Amino acid sequence: MDKIFLDRFFGTIDAFKSLEFSEFFAEDAEWVFANASPLIGRAMIASNAQTIFDQLGGIRHRLVNHWVIAQTLFTEGEVTYLRKEGKELKLPFFTVSDFNSSGLIASYRTYIDPSPLYQS
Repeated sequence: MDKIFLDRFFGTIDAFKSLEFSEFFAEDAEWVFANASPLIGRAMIASNAQTIFDQLGGIRHRLVNHWVIAQTLFTEGEVTYLRKEGKELKLPFFTVSDFNSSGLIASYRTYIDPSPLYQS
């Protein structure tokens, strides 16, 4: 749960590697993105990630800060979305990741307002 982990984790997202992204999660993990319903299980997480990737021309994460308390990782950052028509949009985000005893993510919550991404 250090900077190297975060670089690998967000690197899989930035490279649109949904299956590799899902391998950071426990089989029964939960992911809540913004105000969407929770996704349960590695397969649903990979599928949803791929759906998001398919809507974008690119994505890039910049980490601002991170903190670890016990088995919980808090991450602050900025994400740059490249829409398919070429427009870039930068948004702040915050995540909370709870890890299980095997070092896999058991619960992942992404706090972001993605609504500007869907405005024309």
